[in-house]
Amino acid sequence: MENFGDTEYSRFDISSFEADVISCVRRIESEDISSDDIDDILRRISTMYDEFDSKETISYIRHTLCMTNEEYKDECMYYAGIRSKLSSLLGQLYSMIKAGYPQNEIRRIPLSDYPESFHSATYIHSDDRLGELFLKEAMLISEYERLLNDARVSYGAKSYTLGGISSYFKSTERNIRQKAFYAYSDFFRMNEEKIDGLFDELVKVRHEIAVRSGFDNYTEYSSCLKHRSFTREDISLLRSKICEFIVPVRDRLNEKKAEELNIPSVRYYDEEYYPHRAEFCHFAGEIFRNVMDICSRIPQFSGIVRATAFDVFPKRGKMNGSYCAYVKNKDLPFVFANITGSYADYRVLFHEISHAVGIALSGRTDMGVDIAEFCAYGGEMLLCGYGGEEDKFFSSYKKDILIDKINFVPYGILCDEFENNVYDAPFMSPSERKDMFAELERKYMPDGRYEDSDILRKGTYWYRQAHIFTEPFYYIDYVPAALNAMELYIISEDDLLSATEKYLKFAGENSLLYSDRIVAAGLSNVFGEDSIKKVITPVIKELEISLQ
Repeated sequence: MENFGDTEYSRFDISSFEADVISCVRRIESEDISSDDIDDILRRISTMYDEFDSKETISYIRHTLCMTNEEYKDECMYYAGIRSKLSSLLGQLYSMIKAGYPQNEIRRIPLSDYPESFHSATYIHSDDRLGELFLKEAMLISEYERLLNDARVSYGAKSYTLGGISSYFKSTERNIRQKAFYAYSDFFRMNEEKIDGLFDELVKVRHEIAVRSGFDNYTEYSSCLKHRSFTREDISLLRSKICEFIVPVRDRLNEKKAEELNIPSVRYYDEEYYPHRAEFCHFAGEIFRNVMDICSRIPQFSGIVRATAFDVFPKRGKMNGSYCAYVKNKDLPFVFANITGSYADYRVLFHEISHAVGIALSGRTDMGVDIAEFCAYGGEMLLCGYGGEEDKFFSSYKKDILIDKINFVPYGILCDEFENNVYDAPFMSPSERKDMFAELERKYMPDGRYEDSDILRKGTYWYRQAHIFTEPFYYIDYVPAALNAMELYIISEDDLLSATEKYLKFAGENSLLYSDRIVAAGLSNVFGEDSIKKVITPVIKELEISLQ
């Protein structure tokens, strides 16, 4: 394993980058430039962009490792501030290349064949105000992250972080789970006005970014920046099919869970509780060592894991949560987590390591989120099959992941519809947004789980979802990934080797389109008319549930 602490850092010089782009523009304007010269320009700019991306990533990692370190918080703000200028410069250069200059026989190259640096730049118009807006967006995101990271919740005679008190959500005592969730939710109740204000500002800032970039709204802007093979019409069909085929399965699973727990119905404070998960107790270090051992059993995973840097144990000042990053110039994957010995820790590590594998096998850091998330979700399922002496445990664990994916899909599509509505109508009031979220909950999760919580009945459950604040329209990419991961589960139960081959084929493809990779791997296009039914039918049989 690599050591991230040895990674050197210095601030990216935007002035030097601007001078290089101007020099390239002058070369393009020359009458004797050739296609080989264009290739040379592309390589030169790509190298400089990789330097920018790598330095921005290092600054972000160091900021999340110690949120109290003002130096790297300031560095993150610096990169947010210069991003629009960099994009504007690249957009100018790309436009000149795309024009073709036929008199010099410069060949036209499809956008997908250009360096990663050009992909988003081509949609950003030059506007001096954009730099201020991107910086404002970054500051609002940082304020939200700091608010949650610094939160302290009183429970009993002690004070907990939001992550700390969440350990009680899995208690075997229902009244403890309930009281812990009351305390947790009380933080959001006390900060309701502040969170509403932050999000309202974010929505308006993003709307202005979109308009100044030539779009009607942020929904359109975001769609153009993401490498997706599906349309809003496809998503509309997906929503209806999820309501028809997945929501009833989720509801039946909750009914079955209520019967097993001998309670009238599953409430929000019961959702994370499963007796066998609550009883699980391992040392975090033991879990980490077991995961490393499991990864070593798949050759393609083994080499990548050895080349990855890890920081996976909690410490004071460290950001909550988990992620995988990639420092391109160092060819260094980095896995960030906060494992404590809980049942979920295996899934967290499987997920983030599989992100690293997806990047390494395809050689692309610019893949769409849908592709990245199938690599992660599929990896969770796949790695459970290589548990060795712990096969019985991981067979049960894999089925739990399957159940979690079913529970997630209606919520994931709900979040996407919420965001779509929010950014299509950016001047909606905070109360209107919350009312709309509550209405969508009744559509996708119609089991009245908030009867005893005033703050959650108001439509505020999304306050805790960091992606809604930090990375809009992320949830729709989780949904097809989760559905295809369910499909991979069924395949792996019959033939683990076949499932492994399909996963590695998907991850190793070079295409930026999710649909291309799904076809190559021999999996289902979940946006098809009958695909959801095809995916969920064997899952229902596997889980031995009846919808009658």
